[in-house]
Amino acid sequence: PGAFAVWVAAARQQHAAWLAAGPRAATWRVLGPVPAATFQDAHRTAFAAERDGVRLDAEQDGLRWREEPGFVDGRVHQWRGDNSAVYLCRTIHAAAPARTTLSFGRDDAIKVWWNGAEIVSKEVGGAAAPDQELVTVDLRAGDNTLLVKITNGGGPGGFYFAMHAPQRGDAVQAVLAKAAEACDDQDRALLQGIYLAEAPELAGVRDRIAALEQRRDAQRGAAVPVLRELPPERRRTTRIHRRGSFLDPGDVVTPDVPRIWPGLPAEAPRDRLGFARWLVSRDNPLTARVVANRIWSELFGAGLVPTLEDFGTQGEVPSHPELLDWLAAGFRDNEWSLRRLLRTIVLSATYGQSSVITERHREIDPTNRWLARGPVMRLSAEMLRDQALAVSGLLTTKQGGPSVFPPQPDGVWMQLYSGAQWKADEGEDRYRRALYTFWRRTSPHPAMLVFDAQSREACVLRRRPTNTPLQALVLWNDPQFTEAAFALGGLAMTASQARDERGMLRWLWRRCLARDPSPAEEARLFALFAAEAERELRAATKPDGRLEEGGMGPVLAAFGTVAGVILSLDEFVTRR
Repeated sequence: PGAFAVWVAAARQQHAAWLAAGPRAATWRVLGPVPAATFQDAHRTAFAAERDGVRLDAEQDGLRWREEPGFVDGRVHQWRGDNSAVYLCRTIHAAAPARTTLSFGRDDAIKVWWNGAEIVSKEVGGAAAPDQELVTVDLRAGDNTLLVKITNGGGPGGFYFAMHAPQRGDAVQAVLAKAAEACDDQDRALLQGIYLAEAPELAGVRDRIAALEQRRDAQRGAAVPVLRELPPERRRTTRIHRRGSFLDPGDVVTPDVPRIWPGLPAEAPRDRLGFARWLVSRDNPLTARVVANRIWSELFGAGLVPTLEDFGTQGEVPSHPELLDWLAAGFRDNEWSLRRLLRTIVLSATYGQSSVITERHREIDPTNRWLARGPVMRLSAEMLRDQALAVSGLLTTKQGGPSVFPPQPDGVWMQLYSGAQWKADEGEDRYRRALYTFWRRTSPHPAMLVFDAQSREACVLRRRPTNTPLQALVLWNDPQFTEAAFALGGLAMTASQARDERGMLRWLWRRCLARDPSPAEEARLFALFAAEAERELRAATKPDGRLEEGGMGPVLAAFGTVAGVILSLDEFVTRR
């Protein structure tokens, strides 16, 4: 408040000084258009008026200055002259020193000199409009000189000029003209808004706000059209088409739910909002059951009702109906919180059981229908890729934005009737989460399909898990996984803090499997590493004994091979 009061007092003094100065502008004098070869030449060339100074009684550049009484302040004025410069000058007389704000518009580029000093220089394009350039200057007592250069590229050129008190706008000037005690809350709010926008001591705060607004705008994404209900008088009349023919309309129908289900409440609107409320009402237990069953299926590999897509008479009965009801009721009663539902399941003793299959399990519950053990399932196609990128340090966590093109084997992505090509991304987009992979239903990403992702030509709630040799070949040879493997090998050499190769290999094992290798596993791992390093060394050695240049090096290549083996292990690709 203290700084604001000081600012308001200074603003009142500036306004009073401007009124006392009573600035008066003479008629505009114009020289031009002065032609040039290009727009840039016209703007950047110092013609006679700016090179030698304004000489109103002499020719400059073969032209004479002329008066233009029609160039009235506060209006846009235009002229013709492609790739040319026009100079405008005038004097502004002030009875006393003061501050004033000058407003300019330009079509296209502009330069301005005030009392011989350049105060504006912009090389831009666009039609002239008010307040494109605002600058506050000092009025000296007596005459002040103003010289403006407008450069036009093509079409009509033009300019705008106006002169204001330092705090611009009629409403602001009216408030500053009042005595402080005569100002009401609305007047003070108007001045506070200008103070917050202009005060030098708040420049840092404004910069931080601008930076945060840029971050917010970058996260908004594209605008999404949203359907809205038409008013009743504009809604169409809908009829049943007899035998499906639109040429044979039958009875009029209105929005409602099928009669076999409980109806909408009498007071409920017959629109999408009314239907949504009916769908999640306490009288409809099906919605909460379906969602709870789908979450259970994601965590255990199979739902309490195995037929996720069918809770009707054609579907299977739930294995644990009371458990499903309890989960659904908790989900509904806790404001439909998916987070709470997930926590309830994963913190349960049932989910926390060991997944080791014993002979007793094979006897009493071979398919784990009765939850005799913890769930075991291979990770989904998307999870496999994301996990490999995550442990290798390559995963990009950026959110939102357009689809990306991770690498895939050449010749797979072929489009009939289209010349479109799959061009693998570089940089951070190459390693974004699988969620953002570009998807074309006629040619999905092959690595995704091998691991049971759907082509998305139809809505599928359950992915049928398969186990084929192709999956092992993808983990070992697909560019997405080989790049992750060699990046992980390099990470083991630089980030493990181990000085010996065995320590680096143990670090690599722990990073991928979250446990130390057994002595037998460590021995086999080191044997593989040693054999691969020797093989890579032989391959990289020239006949004269020197190493080939430009390769990744035998040790790094061996670490990459070992990392590829670990990324292919059942323990890495299976959730237990």
